Amino acid sequence: DFAIHMTRRVRGLPLWFSVAAHGTRAYDQAVTRGLELARAAARMIADAPHLDLVMEPELSVVLFRRTGWSADRYQEWSDAALAAGTAFVVPTVHDGETVFRFCFVNPTTTEDDIAAIIAAMG
Repeated sequence: DFAIHMTRRVRGLPLWFSVAAHGTRAYDQAVTRGLELARAAARMIADAPHLDLVMEPELSVVLFRRTGWSADRYQEWSDAALAAGTAFVVPTVHDGETVFRFCFVNPTTTEDDIAAIIAAMG
């Protein structure tokens, strides 16, 4: 009873093909870039008068709050930014408070991209 239609999906195959095509060095560089972007974003957030860094970056994730915004305003801004194709920054809840969450996974993101997103929250 072994047949293609009776087997599990090969979940690791897309990763394997990607590593085979790009190599492990590309993955290392992409992850390193994500960590660099998270640290850069944390510095920019700390310097922005309208934002507060909730916690230091963990891996490529940065949590921060926009002062004076309600939970609904976070969602409205997020929806508008996504609809405009500007950014995909989602609100989340941390310790019972709605905050924004940056998660850097695209190594072609630039510091200028982050600065533009932060400015748009002003």
